[in-house]
Amino acid sequence: MLIQQKNLKYIMLYCLLMTTVISFGKKVSPIQNEVDARKNLTFHKPYVCSDKNTRGWNGGLTDGSWKASKINCFATNNTNEFPKHVTIDLKGIVKLNKVKLGVPPFGSTKTVDIEVSTGGNSFKKVASVVFQQKKAERKTVTFPTVEVNYLRLTFADHYQEKGRFNPNTMFLTEVEAFWKKVSPSQNELYTGKEFSHAFTNPKDNPKFPNVLLIGDSISIGYTVEVRKLLKGKADVYRIPTNARYTSFGLKNLDKWFGNRKWDIIHFNWGLWDICYRAKGLRDKINGKLTTAPEQYRKHLESIVIKLKKVSTKLIWCSTTPVPKVEEGRIQGDEVKYNKIAQEVMEKYNVQINDLYTHALIKISEIQKTNKKTGIGDVHGTKSI
Repeated sequence: MLIQQKNLKYIMLYCLLMTTVISFGKKVSPIQNEVDARKNLTFHKPYVCSDKNTRGWNGGLTDGSWKASKINCFATNNTNEFPKHVTIDLKGIVKLNKVKLGVPPFGSTKTVDIEVSTGGNSFKKVASVVFQQKKAERKTVTFPTVEVNYLRLTFADHYQEKGRFNPNTMFLTEVEAFWKKVSPSQNELYTGKEFSHAFTNPKDNPKFPNVLLIGDSISIGYTVEVRKLLKGKADVYRIPTNARYTSFGLKNLDKWFGNRKWDIIHFNWGLWDICYRAKGLRDKINGKLTTAPEQYRKHLESIVIKLKKVSTKLIWCSTTPVPKVEEGRIQGDEVKYNKIAQEVMEKYNVQINDLYTHALIKISEIQKTNKKTGIGDVHGTKSI
């Protein structure tokens, strides 16, 4: 039983790391679109209906208008098949905890279930609304915050009495969706330098597992946010410097470990290894590659062997994308080196946090570019 509980602890921490260590800017978020309570997440988002209206009542669900007109209202077709669904694609994973929807003073809409999904295949019901017939209404429902990609409204039943239109036709004037960030309570406020300074490690609390972060400036950028998101669950430490390239890491690992064992070590190398330098400066035209591919493989194997001696759980973090126009790196090298890393981690049964894929999804939003020169930066922006 103790072994099962211990494994559960590691699984919990791994899941938290997977959902927090996912950006390479100073501000980290586990979602593609950080929004506030003033932004309607459904505005002008596309949708599909399981019983598409053929009479022109299918364009007004997310147009931002609550007018009860044919141009601004949404309706299904009139087939006698229930439940009927209309699914809105929110165009990326977003946080959601409030939905507002309404009906015009006509139609037979009764119960509308609010359902959410990340992949669009299986949906989870989070709330339900019941409307009166022959009365214009707007209703707002709130529920615990969920991360979703698709919002589905399901017409579970309907009024049998005809309300100017065929009773099988379901009407809605509009739907809006929001996420309102709740201010933390006094007990949840982050105090201490460890929550503002990456290199200030927390005091050891023997009640919590110890997590060690190893990596370059990308990991420096997300260290503070990981500490915040694991507050009260784990003590999150990081090495006292930039881990640079793999050979530098091998020389310093024993010093970084200290005289202790670690519950989890989350580690990464790559961006320095694939960098070309000439006279100490980044230069992919005249420079020399820091670490050749087969050297990288050997270094990673040696690193993993060392890490396994001091930690019962390892998580490798894949290297983030390189922009096309970058002074010291060639776009695509990070993919080759990630492949090498994947092979090494699979060989040694090390879990992988695929930060590369997550960052690539939102690369146009978060990757820095010098507006004057057009030169890209492997680091991210603060706002994601």
